[in-house]
Amino acid sequence: MKHAPRKRLEAAPLLDSVKDLAKRDPDAFVLLYFQTTALVVELDRAGYEYLAAGVMLKTFRESGFIQALEQLKQKLDGGDIQGALERLEAIKGWVRTIEDLASQERFETLLAEHTQAAKAETKAEVGYVM
Repeated sequence: MKHAPRKRLEAAPLLDSVKDLAKRDPDAFVLLYFQTTALVVELDRAGYEYLAAGVMLKTFRESGFIQALEQLKQKLDGGDIQGALERLEAIKGWVRTIEDLASQERFETLLAEHTQAAKAETKAEVGYVM
């Protein structure tokens, strides 16, 4: 039995709908984002890991993390224990910052701030219309 050809989904209207959702209902947009990300992980784990690794590598490079590791290695190779300890402390600080950025508490704070801003914007729009 032959299947009918699948209708091709146009990405631009779909993206416009997602942008509209982000403006109309930020909470629903955030929920969609997380659900979509989970679905990508489920359907294409290798693709997700490739993208995530790329983001991590770019972040490591731009933040100076890779450079700090190289400096640590140079300090150790040169026998500069005090300098190596200083580099290690800087690296530990960077890791703590990443842990804070990725924490559930920070996510909840950002979500609450986003929701509050969206409600204020909605009130302003309603006030403007009336």
